[in-house]
Amino acid sequence: MEPKLLATRSIEFIAQFQIEAICQSLRTLIQSRVEPGPLTRQVLASLRDELVARCSGKPIERIPRVTEETSPADLVTIAELVKATGIAFLTQEEIQERKSIGFTSQI
Repeated sequence: MEPKLLATRSIEFIAQFQIEAICQSLRTLIQSRVEPGPLTRQVLASLRDELVARCSGKPIERIPRVTEETSPADLVTIAELVKATGIAFLTQEEIQERKSIGFTSQI
């Protein structure tokens, strides 16, 4: 018997949850004066690069690359830019679903 598919989500929708988690993690680290680790940088760089690959133009060009030299404060800024820009690519249904499960920021 084939497993029943319960739900599907777009790449953009899943990425929003991931970037939300990175934003929250970075805020917590910064408040605790803890330096984000290399995996945090790697995940943020990946989310940023995936968004940039799907888009073009000035709004996307404004989101800096994540490097080893990127300061913790700049990591938060980059993460927030990726989050805000990614929201623009959600469908109206995805925005409503996002709200229904507790995400209300920036929408």
